[in-house]
Amino acid sequence: MIFVLDSSVLIDLVHGGIDRDALAAFSMETPALLALEVSEYSVRLEASGLTFVPLGAVEEALSETFERQFGSSADTSKRQQKKRLSKVDCDLLALAKSRGRCLLVADQALREAATANAIESKGLLWLIEEMANNGIMDSDVLAGALERISMRPRCRLPSLDVQKLLERLRISR
Repeated sequence: MIFVLDSSVLIDLVHGGIDRDALAAFSMETPALLALEVSEYSVRLEASGLTFVPLGAVEEALSETFERQFGSSADTSKRQQKKRLSKVDCDLLALAKSRGRCLLVADQALREAATANAIESKGLLWLIEEMANNGIMDSDVLAGALERISMRPRCRLPSLDVQKLLERLRISR
């Protein structure tokens, strides 16, 4: 399975110190436009195996369709804008949809848009658990990474789910 990642997941992987292992173990790509959002890490991520993919004409058209369907407009309220998708988000959807990929995302609005368009999506907690279950990294190392990620001020992971996964990782030692 090949995954399409959003910037939040990529940044969390870097801050957790598990980006190299995750990118080496799984095939992962992201739209080229996202390289701007992760520019300080892009060389490291590419060296670890992440592919920044330029969208083709069909994918650009699909992204534009998603922008019309899910994007913000000038008359959108601030509350509604939180549920709207950015150009990069629409590119993520287009890339995943056109190539039959699974999205690895942190954004709930993006997950909902994926579901509405029959695109499989998973999150960072799923990825960490898969890494533990498949022996890609030691459970203690993954628990430490998850703790670092969850302590970040911009962390959007559900704290109850984080605690449950931390418990499972510690039990599997």
